[in-house]
Amino acid sequence: MNSSTRYELVSRLNGDPVFGALKSNSERIAYLLEKAISFEQLKELVRKNFSKAWDSSRKSSLLANRYYQEADTCFKTERLDAALAAVHKAILHTSPQETAFVRLFAHKWRIHFHLKDYQAMLYSAEVCFDLQPCVKYLLLKVHSMALLHQFSSAIELIDQVIGSQGLGEFTLKSKSQKAKLADFKREILELSKRKNDGSMSVAPLQKSAEPYFSHQLASSVKIVNSPVVGRHFVATQSIPKNVVILRERPYSLVLELDYWKTKCANCNHNLGHKFFPCAYCTEPIFCNRACFQAAYQVYHRFECGLASLARSQMTMSAAHVFRIFSRMGPLEAFDVEEETNGAYSIDQYLAEFGEDVDVPEEQWTPAQKAKKYRMSSILWHHDEKHNGYYNAQHCVVAVEVAVLLDLIHHFRSRRPGRDFLVAFASRVLVNMRRITFNVFGWHEYRESAEDDWSTRGHVANCQCLVGSLINHSCECNVSWGWTDGMITFTTKRAIAAGEQITITYGPGKGMTHYKRQERLNYYFFACNCNLCLKDAKMGNNLRCRQCDGPVVFGSAQNKEPQLNGKCISCFEKYENFEEAVKRLTEVKKTISDLANLTTVFQSENILKAAAKLLADLVDLSLPESEPICRSVLLSSVIFEQSSHLLTDDAQKLELALLFDRALPRSIPKHLLGEKCLRSLKFWLTVLLKKTVHHSVGVAVEKEEEEDREQLNRYWEAASKLKRRFLNAVETVNKDSMTADIVKQLVSDAYLSVQ
Repeated sequence: MNSSTRYELVSRLNGDPVFGALKSNSERIAYLLEKAISFEQLKELVRKNFSKAWDSSRKSSLLANRYYQEADTCFKTERLDAALAAVHKAILHTSPQETAFVRLFAHKWRIHFHLKDYQAMLYSAEVCFDLQPCVKYLLLKVHSMALLHQFSSAIELIDQVIGSQGLGEFTLKSKSQKAKLADFKREILELSKRKNDGSMSVAPLQKSAEPYFSHQLASSVKIVNSPVVGRHFVATQSIPKNVVILRERPYSLVLELDYWKTKCANCNHNLGHKFFPCAYCTEPIFCNRACFQAAYQVYHRFECGLASLARSQMTMSAAHVFRIFSRMGPLEAFDVEEETNGAYSIDQYLAEFGEDVDVPEEQWTPAQKAKKYRMSSILWHHDEKHNGYYNAQHCVVAVEVAVLLDLIHHFRSRRPGRDFLVAFASRVLVNMRRITFNVFGWHEYRESAEDDWSTRGHVANCQCLVGSLINHSCECNVSWGWTDGMITFTTKRAIAAGEQITITYGPGKGMTHYKRQERLNYYFFACNCNLCLKDAKMGNNLRCRQCDGPVVFGSAQNKEPQLNGKCISCFEKYENFEEAVKRLTEVKKTISDLANLTTVFQSENILKAAAKLLADLVDLSLPESEPICRSVLLSSVIFEQSSHLLTDDAQKLELALLFDRALPRSIPKHLLGEKCLRSLKFWLTVLLKKTVHHSVGVAVEKEEEEDREQLNRYWEAASKLKRRFLNAVETVNKDSMTADIVKQLVSDAYLSVQ
């Protein structure tokens, strides 16, 4: 269906209270097919799009001939780049089964010859000889080798053809052909002598084909399971920096439309001068005939002529699911997932993958396909955590994918009935959500701006079965990148044994905590890496009753409701979360009001209220929180301005200790005003009067009956306050005036108690 029809259906469902009240995907999809649009209506809409897409992507001999004439005209007028572009369009509209296809590549060879692109010449000659072995195209190939100074390889090829063994199915049919090749061989020998002063050049060594593998996991890491963070990787030993710990071939990779003409649709290598189209449609491009045949056997035959429809008019996740189900077989995929039903683990997959699935996909047996699909089916999907709009959108797209799969595979003829259709579409929906949360984005810099990350190109989205289990950290220790369609995970720094392996899902150090959590909302979790814990403690938070960790509020609320009101350190729920947030807000406001009131009026009642509020601050929140630190400093102003009413030394000391507990180790620079520093001096003086002077070890105010343990408490608090002054000096050392104030206040505090 087109985007306007889809949008209309989604809007109608999203505004329907009955649909919103439904609890399961099956109920929602059944309601969609009953109340919004019938299966037959939807099938007719999809069929029209199907036909339209195929009409626009099928090959046309008329267009091929027109582009060939254009290429010939451009070539004759020496507009070689335009000629090359036109001949590529002509090739795109010509089937490899047609004789014109080889002639077009011969014309392409001629254009590359004039452009002096000898590597592209050799490729074009190889395509010609591969499809139509004859002396004419063999000579093109040998000629290209000679221009590349691959003299030994060219002579070896000629000798092989002239010899009795021939070259594959190609053999010379007459003596004149042998004589022609022998003459050409002599010319190459002469050319090699002139170019190399009698020595022979050899073709550069070709890299041996790398053995096929699904993934390569280093022995220095392993996968473990935890009730808190789930399945994740840890280091089994110390790992140095810049070590590859995992290489993986994506289980599913869908190229963006912009890269269909620059990346091979099978191996995902850069095409460069290579250009081999599908035999039946004009959409994807491949490296060579072998890549086309492999892709066609695995998945392209199911989406030939429809790939642009699947990618441009469906969501990314829908395109992945359509391809995965087609590769596996829609009913086979449904049955495997029904049988598995969560009773499968990554450990089983890792134990099995080395047995017989490490071969190219076109060689997989049904049992091998099932192993891969079974592993993909146990990845997280967060199915139950979506809201009304996304439920509506996903239901519409899932049914659309199910209809398209039926048009291609005709699975409803084997499993008729509305109930199965609803169950199948529900399975499609869950897999779409699974894709969404387990894909890696493949990006590349534009050639014109290699250092500008904002101009990077999005090449593809890819699902990796093993790499998807690596957890996120905003201060990750592993980076990942792409090389010709393979994803590689490399350590960014040295990793200690037992340390968790982490990557970033997007957020990093350059973002605020709010922005990072906003991005992570997409994945329905709150990050508790060191950076996020530090930032969470500095923002609005409650003190966790279990571990003293931060329970964040007032920032980006997590899309998973169960995480709101939980400590991001231990993930324990904070009881009466909303009431505690409300109480903390009231406490901060009351302290601010009392501080303003104290400037004109002081009383013991205000002091008692301020002391109670300060105790509430300590109890409810963490001292690292900047909003709390600001309120604590305001409360200090209240006590300082009403100090003449504080006649009880014991009360003063307890307030000083409470003030010490409420302050962070290092006060933020923007809070270090003169009022703040004078308040610190007030409490430092109070504590020093009850403390042994550190430098001389003599009690300033000696009390024989004083308990030594209590005295140590006072001294420890005084020492902390002194350290805060010293930290303040370091923080503001560029501001000489403020630094001088701090130093003078410390000096005054000590002098006042001597």
